[in-house]
Amino acid sequence: MSKCKYCGEKAGLFKDSHEECKQKFENGRRMIISQLESSVFGDSNLSKIKNEIHSTAANSYIDEIRPLVIKGLELAIENKISESPLFKEQEDQIDAYVQHFNLSQDELNENQGWRQAVQALMIGELVENKLPERVSIAGDLPILIQDDEKIIWLFQEVDYYKVQSKSRRVGDYSGWSGRILKGLYYRWGSFQSESVKSMEIEHIDTGFLALTQKQLYFYGNYKGFKLPYGRILAIEPYSDGVKIQKTHANAYPISFITNEGWFTYNLLINL
Repeated sequence: MSKCKYCGEKAGLFKDSHEECKQKFENGRRMIISQLESSVFGDSNLSKIKNEIHSTAANSYIDEIRPLVIKGLELAIENKISESPLFKEQEDQIDAYVQHFNLSQDELNENQGWRQAVQALMIGELVENKLPERVSIAGDLPILIQDDEKIIWLFQEVDYYKVQSKSRRVGDYSGWSGRILKGLYYRWGSFQSESVKSMEIEHIDTGFLALTQKQLYFYGNYKGFKLPYGRILAIEPYSDGVKIQKTHANAYPISFITNEGWFTYNLLINL
């Protein structure tokens, strides 16, 4: 007979836990995450919160609290940036939470919420007309930026698409047919064709997309170019990227798939 993985008592034949123990564990986990999430941007006493979640954990068979601390921070950030960018006040609150629970930089870097927080703080700085300086590039990039330019953000493994005009020829025979002899027919006329154009979205290349305070740079295996922001007419957001229409009258739209649509769009709009 196996033992319950929560309380350690006998669980019964072919069972690894008691239903009530499992329910207690899940309820405690949800309660702790909710408390932590509320504490990040609230006026909560973090020391008091810490004691409360340890008490809840002890009564809910929860041995490891650290993943819940990180999860609470992630959810708080996600909910906050769904409403607005982050500003200095929110940055100080995040720092206080991180310091109180002694979260390491490695733990933060592995968390998607931390990356989103940095991005939302950059948008907040742009909204306040401040130039973000949160990115440092290790090594040299194969692009030449101007002396007074700074790279604000670098997207990697970006798919570059472009609307292309494709032409193909279609046609048919024209004329009429008649019988010359019994069982022998002949068609008079000719094959006439015309060019039919269609618009297709074509994947051009994959590379990195660098954004400075003046323009964007794309550099891939086969294609490289820069586009000053002044030559952008419109930007349309996607869930995973953006579509850009240039000001040139005959220019077709281009798209960049960064897999971070919210950040890409807001960064470009504010730049």
